[in-house]
Amino acid sequence: MSRYTATEGRELTRRLAKTRETGGVPHAEVVRETREDMEKELRQMVRAYKGTPRQAKELLEALAVAEAARSLEDAGRSRDCLRATAA
Repeated sequence: MSRYTATEGRELTRRLAKTRETGGVPHAEVVRETREDMEKELRQMVRAYKGTPRQAKELLEALAVAEAARSLEDAGRSRDCLRATAA
């Protein structure tokens, strides 16, 4: 049994090849990719939101993590996106 999905395996292989070629990934790129992943996951959570208390708690926790990890400007955009989706 594999620990990774095929997609995760391809991503790990791509990152390993890039690291060997260039000597590492710049911190700014890691931060950018992490933020992109976080935004994607938040958007998926918002789309899947059906109004249950459990989902509300999960969504609020994820938003709190995102706000702590991003600048205030980025967090404000996330809140605006959530408000627009909820309306």
